[in-house]
Amino acid sequence: MVSGPRVVLLFGLVVLGVVATAPGLAATGPTDTAQVDGETAVTQTMTVDLRQNGDARWTITKTFDLTSEDETEAFGEVAREFEEGRTDDLGLRSFERASQQASDATDRDMSIRNVTRSSSRTGTATNGTGELSISFTWTNFGRIEGENLYIDDVFATGWLGGLSANQQLIIRPPQGYQFFDASVSVTLRNGTIQWTGPRDFTGSTLSATFEQTGNFGPGNPDGPGGDSLLWIGLVALGLGAVVVYLLRDSDVLDRLDDTSEPDTPATERSVDSQTEPVGSADDNTTTAAATGMEDSGDETGIDEELLSDEERVERLLEENGGRMKQANIVKETNWSNAKVSQLLSSMEEDGEIDKLRIGRENLISFPDEDVADPEE
Repeated sequence: MVSGPRVVLLFGLVVLGVVATAPGLAATGPTDTAQVDGETAVTQTMTVDLRQNGDARWTITKTFDLTSEDETEAFGEVAREFEEGRTDDLGLRSFERASQQASDATDRDMSIRNVTRSSSRTGTATNGTGELSISFTWTNFGRIEGENLYIDDVFATGWLGGLSANQQLIIRPPQGYQFFDASVSVTLRNGTIQWTGPRDFTGSTLSATFEQTGNFGPGNPDGPGGDSLLWIGLVALGLGAVVVYLLRDSDVLDRLDDTSEPDTPATERSVDSQTEPVGSADDNTTTAAATGMEDSGDETGIDEELLSDEERVERLLEENGGRMKQANIVKETNWSNAKVSQLLSSMEEDGEIDKLRIGRENLISFPDEDVADPEE
């Protein structure tokens, strides 16, 4: 027969493990809250270590106060089951579902890989702390555009609705990047950004931007710009060697001075370098400069900046025979995947376009367009 305190602890661990980390849900329960100096202490931390290729290593850690031998014994049993993968105490399956939703929304292949579990206990049997920790790699969690790393469209489906009073989310940029901006106010500490609950993310899609600093560390040619830095160093060494040689050999400097070409008098300089005018009186070609009009590069003469987002999409469809892949619309407009996905969903609801799912891609077309040909 399991004793009363042990039953309470086991129930608390299971409930808190699943509910506290299930994306978009807040944690509740008697063992889920600790007080330090009258304030709610953080008992669950989600740390996201970003990588230069856009992957992210997540580590979720939850701590429990163990105030009796029964609780300590119960924690040991739960920890063994957790490490063996027989329980889902920290909500791994919830993150797997969230990654699949984000993958479908962004058309970026995502998955949860390299899962590891661990547990630990400190203190005595009647006054100690237990800890459960799970780590996994979320592939393609962030997106890289130019010199910036963005964490935005991955949250667009709203799977992370907020943080409860005892939760904390920490995001660390990869080497060579630094925090630039975020959609929700953050705490910045030692280069990492933090959100501490209670926080509600439903009012604005959570996002953060990191910019390159160029400091990818010594001996790291794999980082962005690594090859360029290596070549710059080699060129600098070569130039330094040439300078040292010239300074040591004065005869070389003398020969350079003797062979220098004397100045050419102004009256003897060639006038062949004079540039002929672009057109003549007999030339029928009219340049943009001559007419005072800028060349917009658009044969229709329509300034794209004056078009609405919906009009730009419709124009792209017209230029591509009435249908396009969603990924190509992202490429042509240079908009984020999240923006394009939300815009197309709105246009579909208004009956302006149709979306057809083909494999892992969306085919966008006008409502009256025939999309029966699989070759397209």
